[in-house]
Amino acid sequence: MITFIVIGRNIERTVELCLNSIINCVDNCKLLDAEIIYVDSKSTDKTLQIIRKCYPQVKSISITGGINAAVGRNVGAKESIGNDLIFLDGDMELNSQFVQSILNHNKTLKYDFVSGGVIYHLYDADWKYLEDFDAYKKDKDHIGTGLGGAAFAVKKELWCQMGGMNTYYARGEDMDFWFRLSNAGYPLLRRTQVIGIHHTISYFDKKRFPKMVLDGGFLYPGLLVRDNIRDKRILWYCIRNFQTAIFLIISLLFCMFKIYYLIFIYLFLIVARSFLRKKKENKTILFHVYARFIYDIMFIVGFAFFYPKKIELRYVINN
Repeated sequence: MITFIVIGRNIERTVELCLNSIINCVDNCKLLDAEIIYVDSKSTDKTLQIIRKCYPQVKSISITGGINAAVGRNVGAKESIGNDLIFLDGDMELNSQFVQSILNHNKTLKYDFVSGGVIYHLYDADWKYLEDFDAYKKDKDHIGTGLGGAAFAVKKELWCQMGGMNTYYARGEDMDFWFRLSNAGYPLLRRTQVIGIHHTISYFDKKRFPKMVLDGGFLYPGLLVRDNIRDKRILWYCIRNFQTAIFLIISLLFCMFKIYYLIFIYLFLIVARSFLRKKKENKTILFHVYARFIYDIMFIVGFAFFYPKKIELRYVINN
């Protein structure tokens, strides 16, 4: 049996797109006994009203304690009755053809841990459309070098074996789960087929970015690296994602020996990176330089000093 687990907060704009895509998937794949769970993280808009009115077949759960994506997914998995779990964020549309491709004839998962490509439908903070881009695009199925996405499928026994996601992660919980499950001998299969469309606001949007700075959202990449520092893949992960932060660390270390020119090389690197980012996003070079510098500083702080507490699961079932 398949359980679809959707997590969300204030997703009144997208909740119908998301749930309709799952219901269509259930019909197209002939999943007669499928279960759909929605876990809400203290929405203050009309999300829950929409679900109560339009989707009686959806099991609705409200978190009453601390909230983040890891908590939401853990709650959904705990209340699920399916042997196979498909996770989706509430601002995503699911591709039913992808789901069909990962199921056996008896409607169970073919794979232990699987995801696919994701089409990011980007908006600004006022929900004005910006652009689309296809993440994780490859010519053939491959072993994924990270989860890095809100949509994936996993066998419930493996989820339980890992203890679900670490709830002290407010961000990056998916990558931490990928590291742990891969180390247990269950690497992610990333299929070429698109698993879904993600309607979201860019992290580096001029309005969203300051909020993530203030709520500590950019501390978690450093925490992720520290937690998985013994993993042989972590160096490559850092090189791919945190080049400028690593160079800043090296530059600061050399400053202790009164060697300062590396700082200027670092500044050159973030300016060069900002020119490349400006081609993708309609923002000023100055904003990109500022954003990258803040991001790098928070990465270092997160790695060295950030020790968030685990959040216990507290919730109520709405129906």
